[in-house]
Amino acid sequence: MKKNETKLLASRAVNKIGNVMYDYGNSTWIAGLGSIGQKYMGYYQLAENVISLFLNPIGGAIQQGIVLLHGKVV
Repeated sequence: MKKNETKLLASRAVNKIGNVMYDYGNSTWIAGLGSIGQKYMGYYQLAENVISLFLNPIGGAIQQGIVLLHGKVV
């Protein structure tokens, strides 16, 4: 495997681990707020899913445009 591919895979793994740790910390803190924390937990998860729903297709379209423009994955 090339050096850049290794760095890319490593950065994605570190990013994924960081996201999981951040989400766990947020969830733990919000859940610790008691009964009002359950309400905020629902809002937090809803916001996360809505943002993902709107931004993932946009990111995919941008990536596809770059692939078509350059003829390779950047």
